[in-house]
Amino acid sequence: MIKQFFLIFLIITFFQIIKAQEAKENTSSDSKLEEKVDYYNQQAWKLRNKNIPKGLEYVKTALSLADSIKYFKGQAAAHNYKGVLYRNLGFYNLALVEYQKAVDISKKHSIKKELGYGYNNLGNLYLYQELPDLAINHLKNVIKIANEINNKDMEAYAWQNIGRSYLLLNQPDSARYFINKAIQIRKELKLFEKLGVSYKYLGDTYLAEGKYKEADQAYAMTAKMNPFENDIDLYADYCLQKAKISIAKKELEQAVKWAETSLETARKVHTLFRIKSAYEILSKIMALKSDYHKAFLYAQQALIYRDSLYNEQISKRIQSIEFNSEQQKKQTEIMLLKKDLQIKDANNERNKLLLLGLLILITVFIVAFIGYYKSREKIKKTNEALLAKNKEIIEKNEQLKESSFELSVQSQNLIELNNKLEDQKKTLIKRQNEITDSIQYASRIQAALMPREDLFKEIFKDYFVFNKARDIVSGDFLWLKHHNNDIYLAVADCTGHGVSGAFMSVLGISLLNEEIHHIIDKGININTGEILDNLRLRLKDALRQRSINDKKDGLDI
Repeated sequence: MIKQFFLIFLIITFFQIIKAQEAKENTSSDSKLEEKVDYYNQQAWKLRNKNIPKGLEYVKTALSLADSIKYFKGQAAAHNYKGVLYRNLGFYNLALVEYQKAVDISKKHSIKKELGYGYNNLGNLYLYQELPDLAINHLKNVIKIANEINNKDMEAYAWQNIGRSYLLLNQPDSARYFINKAIQIRKELKLFEKLGVSYKYLGDTYLAEGKYKEADQAYAMTAKMNPFENDIDLYADYCLQKAKISIAKKELEQAVKWAETSLETARKVHTLFRIKSAYEILSKIMALKSDYHKAFLYAQQALIYRDSLYNEQISKRIQSIEFNSEQQKKQTEIMLLKKDLQIKDANNERNKLLLLGLLILITVFIVAFIGYYKSREKIKKTNEALLAKNKEIIEKNEQLKESSFELSVQSQNLIELNNKLEDQKKTLIKRQNEITDSIQYASRIQAALMPREDLFKEIFKDYFVFNKARDIVSGDFLWLKHHNNDIYLAVADCTGHGVSGAFMSVLGISLLNEEIHHIIDKGININTGEILDNLRLRLKDALRQRSINDKKDGLDI
């Protein structure tokens, strides 16, 4: 009986050695895949400010691989980096979804570092949306987590963003205090490249107070600390701030150069936020130069660029990125499948060795215990029955695993489809809001072209004006000029309505202004009928109406 127990002990030990070896090899394989996930994430982070489409390819590959091996730290980091890339493109709703995923995964699996950066990213996103109070709430959590895990780099990020929050709250002194805290930490850690960004925000605090000399000094430190070829987005922002300083100094030509450089740089990295800001600054400069026509065109250019050229290019680029990501995902699946086949082949070899070992052991003990032949036969039959039953159980387990995997894949596909539909819905809502905002901005420019109230008070003792556009902007306009003892007053209704009518109104006002300047410069007397005749001819020429078959766009005046 003792020898029989010894035989069973040997068999169990043999099985345990095989399983331990398998566990060791599986752990080693997962570790290598985790290293790949970390590598792809790092590449995505490096490209966030100079090649966003390539960065998206890397981060989607990292996310796919991390999901396949249940590498939760890599998943959280990938969602954080993906959110940063979407934020830089100006897709704030998509960025918010990614940051929230990173926070949820980090909370569930107690990954404090990624949780801290997730809260920091959410705070930063709210700063881009000019919601400083919400940003500060999240950034307080970052400070707490950074102190818990003793991460000074994370703490510096949080102080810097808190400073930016107070700048939005029009408290430049408080903003400077927190940004200087970030600068001090980064000096201690010798993070010189990150110091360049901190000095840029420090310059913003001085610019907000009109301290242009101090702002210039801070921006000079940004240029000194940061090689702009590694952070193209920062260079676009730097040029934008230099344009603002030039405007304040009334150096409008220099301001135009800085603003155009910012626009050109922002286009290189497809940063929607910077492109929009550059167009707004250019519109402001043109208004200060009294070139209202260009100011209006620059204001409209942001809307036209987003709705036509930019969105079309980004759509094609995103489709290309999605395709490349799917290809990478398929390659990863093939690699994992090959790995599974290799493991199965190794298992078969082990099973053969195991079977051979069992046969040898059984043979040895049959010879040794020949006197117990009958009992041995009974034990042998029992073992065979157990082996058969075990094989049957293993086969059923394999079938269940295959069925479970197929259901999991189908479920994941449905979830991804639903997420894409939600993303498309959010993008449409965002675009609608952007169009409305741009038209609202255009209405302010159109209002600026109308006669000023003080001109009416100067000419008329009693008057009133009623002007209500149907679609925010319209083709209706009022025009008034006073020269010597002559008063010129016109009310016009242009063809079209909304944006098309507004363009016609700008053209009509410009032509009337030119006609009046012509009268004043020449010193001639001309009646209003002749002015309108000249206006009709100039309008037809401007609209290239050469024959009776051309569209009769114009105005009633």
